[in-house]
Amino acid sequence: MDVRELIKAYLRQATMMQVATVHGNKPWCSTMFFAFDEKWNLYWISKPTTKHSQHIEENLHVAGTIVMQQDSRSSATIRGLQYEGTAEMLNGDEEAMGAECYRSRFGREATFLEDIRSGNNPHKIYRIQPVKFVLCDRLNFPDAEIQELLLD
Repeated sequence: MDVRELIKAYLRQATMMQVATVHGNKPWCSTMFFAFDEKWNLYWISKPTTKHSQHIEENLHVAGTIVMQQDSRSSATIRGLQYEGTAEMLNGDEEAMGAECYRSRFGREATFLEDIRSGNNPHKIYRIQPVKFVLCDRLNFPDAEIQELLLD
């Protein structure tokens, strides 16, 4: 079983992630829809005034989880994906790439980026550049359920 391909399949199936940020020594966790690209980047939209967006302004290091719906009657099927990386609000060409990735995944209107840039949509585009994914997968790796993928 190829860990890279399993993680890609997992990212294709899931649509929501949790992002953990820190302010001072206090953690905060938020849930949001996400899109991803072939370089493993994770994209989401958020208002700059949210707690997690303000935390990212101060500390770009984040961690998070992506969890699939599972059968709660059996712990043998537990599957989850954790990540660690850096997050930032995007602008310019990177903002356009992230917006297109998000727009195409969630069927947003063609004016999605234009609406964000004009202020008609109060959200901004954010990106996480993961340095590591950790896959917990008892279904495909019953004897070694923790599989780690370090990214360049």
